[in-house]
Amino acid sequence: MPFDGIATKCIISELQEKLIGGKIQNIYMPEKDEILFSIHTYGKNNLLVVSVNPSCSRIHLTKRKKVNPITPPNFCMFLRKHIGSGKIVDIKFHDYERIIDFIIEARNELGDLQIKRMIIELTGRNTNIIITNHQNIVLDALKHIDEEISSKRQIMPAREYSLPPSQNKILMTDFTIEHLEKFKSRLLEQALLATIKGFSPAICQEIVFTANLENKSYEQLTPLQKQSLSDSFKKIKEKVISEQYTPCLIYNNNQVKDFYPLVLTKYKKTTPMESFNETLDQYYYLKDTRERINQKQGDIRRILSKNIERCHKKIIIHEKNINNQTSLDKFKLFGELITANLYQFDKNKDKINVLNYYTNEQISIPIEKGRDASFNAQRYFKKYKKAKSAALYSNKQLVLSVRELSYLESVLHNLSTCQTPDEVDEIKEELMTTEYIKRKKSRLKKKKKAIRPPLKYISSEGYEIYVGRNNIENDYLTFTFANSRDLWLHAQKIPGSHVIIRKKDKKEEFFPDNTITEAAIIAAYHSKARNSGQIAVDYSEIKNIKRPNNAPPGFVNYFTYFSAYATSDEGTINLLKG
Repeated sequence: MPFDGIATKCIISELQEKLIGGKIQNIYMPEKDEILFSIHTYGKNNLLVVSVNPSCSRIHLTKRKKVNPITPPNFCMFLRKHIGSGKIVDIKFHDYERIIDFIIEARNELGDLQIKRMIIELTGRNTNIIITNHQNIVLDALKHIDEEISSKRQIMPAREYSLPPSQNKILMTDFTIEHLEKFKSRLLEQALLATIKGFSPAICQEIVFTANLENKSYEQLTPLQKQSLSDSFKKIKEKVISEQYTPCLIYNNNQVKDFYPLVLTKYKKTTPMESFNETLDQYYYLKDTRERINQKQGDIRRILSKNIERCHKKIIIHEKNINNQTSLDKFKLFGELITANLYQFDKNKDKINVLNYYTNEQISIPIEKGRDASFNAQRYFKKYKKAKSAALYSNKQLVLSVRELSYLESVLHNLSTCQTPDEVDEIKEELMTTEYIKRKKSRLKKKKKAIRPPLKYISSEGYEIYVGRNNIENDYLTFTFANSRDLWLHAQKIPGSHVIIRKKDKKEEFFPDNTITEAAIIAAYHSKARNSGQIAVDYSEIKNIKRPNNAPPGFVNYFTYFSAYATSDEGTINLLKG
């Protein structure tokens, strides 16, 4: 969601409370378009992040530090020189524009106090950070804009700073419903967006949604509907003017989708936050984490997809060889019939007609012209032997290919459920161990990572339930962590996690049915069939679970088991989290 005028007003209100009077202790630039300011205020250090990345321009306090380059960029050195150790005198905001003005009192090279302005423009692709002196002359900017880039407004050193061109919109304090007459043929949310300064599509859609006037234009409204739209707008206006903010994160499919300083009722799932700073910090942290996960997953997913495709091709070839029994028998029959009919063999012909003594029918056998009967019979016997060997080989390889395919699909499933970059790294390490990814040679000895504890749940009856995140963890959970009388669960014939129910007491004979049901729900949730409704989940004691020789990680055999039917339920999962 873009940083609109309402979001800017909300964040300014919080920053004024926390940062005015604060001293800028240090300035960092971990990214080419992101700056961190360490500000000491009221005996506390605050970390202010300013991003001018057009896709996620923002300003807010953060608790998360980033790795800084060894050599600071030039603009970072410039900021340290001009506003480093400066005092924040004021933070200004005007007319719901996405422009934030920091008034900073700092000493120059001679030790004299001077007023500098740090102007942060969060205006989409033109987002910028500009430093001016007390005479409003630009000292420098992160992005220089000359005549070639813009003929209307230049941002260059030694030139006077000017605000971006006006959009000719109305302030919300001056707006009335009659102003929409200018855009009467447009949809209401589009008309509101084109009319009111500082409004984003999201808040315009919210006003229309709460008025129950979706897919309508102003010219279609009745007087009663116009009043409803006016009332909906006034509610938003009163909250903004009185600063009755309710910052929240907006979710879609269990993932954070957006944020806003007001609760938007058109979204079903939102999470309230204590402050807008915390909202933005959490949102962009989760977004950055998801992007890093997706970036790391990309290469691994391509490797897995390539190998899965290879396995499918191999299975098709091996099944074809195994099912080619007709050709196999035909070669043997032709060799036998040629041997049995040597007396009528004519090597000057390219075929021989003989009686098939199995069916009592005449058949024609192709032969190699100019070669005797013995050669042609042996040729067919060799074809038979070769085809038979291929079928026997394919039988063995088919088992291995099916096992490999099952393993790769389980890794792909585990990859899709990763929640942190570390979990993706663990899967990459697993694929290096199984030699699907080449390990880079290094002279340095790699420290062996400590195995993380598995995911833990607590059943309603107090039993500990553990879940593996990937195949390495599944192996550890089943064959190292669990005891022989613990209960093992897994989605039937579907890639998924190993699930263990720990016994409370060694003397205990049986697990409660309700605990088994809850563990089955967990197994269904941590499987590829998470969204497939009711599925079968097998369960058995650990002592019945065996690992085949030379099997890939996470692959097991079991023959003594029971099955339960369960449906993945996120509500139950959240209740059982340990």
